[in-house]
Amino acid sequence: MTGTGYQDLIDFLGEKFGRLESRLDRIEERLTRVEVLAEHNRHQIQILAEAVVSLNAKVDRLRADMDAEFAAVRFEMDTGFATVRSEMAGGFQTQGKLIKGLGIRVRGLETRWT
Repeated sequence: MTGTGYQDLIDFLGEKFGRLESRLDRIEERLTRVEVLAEHNRHQIQILAEAVVSLNAKVDRLRADMDAEFAAVRFEMDTGFATVRSEMAGGFQTQGKLIKGLGIRVRGLETRWT
């Protein structure tokens, strides 16, 4: 190989390696951007997961509060209905006085509807 042939080869290979290096630089820049975006997404997912955990805790507290409230309402209804049934069975007496005819009228209505 002559000096000019050698120099031509060096120039040719230098140009090819230069383009290859330029492409590798662009690929490296893209990979860096992908890494940054992936880290950002990872952070956003972590924030979302923490929000879901917090929301689940709030829903659990609400469910417990509602269960307690429903239990209290059921108890009041059961107690109230038991009182009404007791008064009906006793003929609607209040303070020792019979409410005239009310018990009989209620029983009459009950028998018509049953």
